[in-house]
Amino acid sequence: TMVIFLGSTAGTFGIEVVNPNGGRSSRFTFSTRPTNPTVSSINPNPVPVFNANQNVQVNGSNFQSNLTVDVFNSSGTKVGTLSGSGQIQNVTPTSFTMVIFLGSTAGSFGIEVVNPDGGRSARFTFSATANNPSVSSINPSSPPVVNGNQNVGVNGSNFQSGLTVDVFNSSGTKIGTLSGSGQIQNVTPTSFTMVIFLGSTAGTFGIEVVNPNGGRSSRFTFSTRPTNPTVSSINPNP
Repeated sequence: TMVIFLGSTAGTFGIEVVNPNGGRSSRFTFSTRPTNPTVSSINPNPVPVFNANQNVQVNGSNFQSNLTVDVFNSSGTKVGTLSGSGQIQNVTPTSFTMVIFLGSTAGSFGIEVVNPDGGRSARFTFSATANNPSVSSINPSSPPVVNGNQNVGVNGSNFQSGLTVDVFNSSGTKIGTLSGSGQIQNVTPTSFTMVIFLGSTAGTFGIEVVNPNGGRSSRFTFSTRPTNPTVSSINPNP
């Protein structure tokens, strides 16, 4: 067994064995080969559409420190290379994290992992999809008629900061869009408050929540109710 260092890139080498008595072998030549990485999966998959960098874990085998990742679009055109500690993190032989920007709309992509020794993986393809928000309820469920703005809580899932709300009348016509901190408040993944004007008479309305990544909810319909007066006393009584 010889313990030998053959460098960090593929190449061709030769060895000659020399005995203590001076006997020497003829030269034996051989080549080293790149260690091809493989990509078996990514997490999450599909990747959510997010108009900024996001972390995606890559799983597989034969990953080496200082690897790079070539990124391809749906047409097979190379659109960039990820490299360095800002874009390739936590590398182990079986996984690493890539910090990647996939744009603001859904699409298909491919990645090829390239090791420092020249080994390259087969292309792994995946999709980026919009996480559609959904509306399950509002609070109050039947907002009172108020001839002015009022706060209505919206409950559901997959709400993102910067969302907007399209508002529709009973005929299905879009009558406005709520946006910004003055009209959309206290956003969490499962709820937010919309500040909305619903007119001075009872009616039926619909809302559709639109995330910054383009994901859109189904239309949620509700009705407003008249503000019922209450009588607490009369004077004189009796």
